[in-house]
Amino acid sequence: MDFLRRRFGYAMPRLGHFGFSTYFRWAPAQAITELFPGIRVKMNFKDEACRVTWWMGSRYEQPLPTLLRKLCSDGVDTFFDIGANYGFFSYLILAYCPGVKVFSFEPNPNNFAVLTETQARNSLANFQPLNLGLSDSPAEMDLTVEMNSSGHSIFGTTHPDFDHTGSEFRTYRVPVVRFDDWQAAENGDWIGRAVIKIDIEGFELRALSGMAEALRRKCFKALVIEVYAETLRLCSNTPVELGDFLAGFGYHPFDTALQPVTITNHDARNLVFLPR
Repeated sequence: MDFLRRRFGYAMPRLGHFGFSTYFRWAPAQAITELFPGIRVKMNFKDEACRVTWWMGSRYEQPLPTLLRKLCSDGVDTFFDIGANYGFFSYLILAYCPGVKVFSFEPNPNNFAVLTETQARNSLANFQPLNLGLSDSPAEMDLTVEMNSSGHSIFGTTHPDFDHTGSEFRTYRVPVVRFDDWQAAENGDWIGRAVIKIDIEGFELRALSGMAEALRRKCFKALVIEVYAETLRLCSNTPVELGDFLAGFGYHPFDTALQPVTITNHDARNLVFLPR
């Protein structure tokens, strides 16, 4: 299967839903696979996110993979993957932008174990997984995780995509920090040289509030954020509030084709925020 995926650009050929479901009916529950060039990952195929991302590879959430590679290819030395899950986008940047250091923030201890195992397996010196969440104040919080879909986890008790009919749920007590505090402790200074991707199931505005100093100093060449009205509502926020917050620091919204857009309170898409 690795040979086949390499031939099709590190993705399975387009065999449709029938091919997808048939393959995973017979596939092993776990496999060590070359997800991207030179990055071997132990995949748990019982997990929905692992199945879909492995199958689609660089087609997953297109054009987002192409956009992130483009943003990280010129004048960028650091990529922050906030809500990294098992590390799909972190591994993408590590494989295709080898000069970029990757920090992966992932509070789910199950996903964090995959990140650290992948780091050791591939001897990735420029990869630093962090078992932390981001918020507007340091604390310990309850993270609810749907065990058969690592992409479904939330600081709280419910998620609009949770499958309550047959899934197992588990709650972990995890640490959260302010990005500005973490950056100060790291002595990090990435003015204009970092790209950050944030996908944390409605907690985005809380995390952004904790990086106000980094935003003020224009540390980020670009912020790529999942703006999803339904999950933002769980934290009593809206897409327009998120856009207004970033506009206060001089960052303005574009779509993934880098065309300027107007945010509405019905948004459910990835947006790119660039400094004026």
